[in-house]
Amino acid sequence: AIQLSGIFFVLFIFAQNVAWFFALWGIIFISLTAFLVNKKRKYDLEEAAADSRKTGGLADAITGILNIKMFSSEASEIKLFEKIADKEEKARRTAWNFGILIHIVHSITWSVLEVAGLYLVVSLWIKGSVSAGMIVLITTYFGIISGIMWNLRSAIGSVMRAVSEASEMIEIFEEKPDILDEENPEPCRIKEGRI
Repeated sequence: AIQLSGIFFVLFIFAQNVAWFFALWGIIFISLTAFLVNKKRKYDLEEAAADSRKTGGLADAITGILNIKMFSSEASEIKLFEKIADKEEKARRTAWNFGILIHIVHSITWSVLEVAGLYLVVSLWIKGSVSAGMIVLITTYFGIISGIMWNLRSAIGSVMRAVSEASEMIEIFEEKPDILDEENPEPCRIKEGRI
């Protein structure tokens, strides 16, 4: 935030057109990131649920190993676990492929914005609005802003993936118990504990 503030402060003093372009570029990129990550959340939730089912199936098989051996149901347990693992792999691959699609869209958007920004700076230099030194400064700033935005994109994706993985735990926390304390309970008449 401090770095971006400093960059925009300098750009708004020396090259307002470029500063507005960078601001618009940042808004477009962050909005696109938020939209795509929100779309990916569905796949992340499916992947997390499939992973939980796989972990549960494995835990059931390990804790019930004596029953599996006693009833000679190893083959059926292997088939059951293979089915669970296949579903988990499919959900993981779908989420991963959508993540790759997001990466491709970001890269294309990034390239288009980079070319547009360089075109703007060079056209301002040809018109005499900015000096050659300002082009070097703007190109350096462009690299810094690119790094910040790319890291922000990765951070948003990681946070949303972590939220998706924690969603089952949140559902358990929000679940109301079957037996609740009464609003006006009977006062306790026990003075000392004994059986």
